[in-house]
Amino acid sequence: MAKSNQLCYLIAQTENCAAQLSSLLVLLYGNDCKTFNSLFEHDRDNVLWLDSDLATRVDKGFNGKSGGCSDYAHDVTRAAW
Repeated sequence: MAKSNQLCYLIAQTENCAAQLSSLLVLLYGNDCKTFNSLFEHDRDNVLWLDSDLATRVDKGFNGKSGGCSDYAHDVTRAAW
């Protein structure tokens, strides 16, 4: 893949992760956190882990570091979500 195509792919994947993170946080934080607080403790922990993972991947993707959102897309594909 040409370098410009790789950059476009990384940008698109990072934007996708940012959109996913934003939607997840709106879903959970809307309603004065009632949705989040109604989850079982292990589910809350997993949601916070997911939020943190997405935020880290967005940060890495926008700052040009390896391990950005393209790795996330590969992980999701490999895990067959």
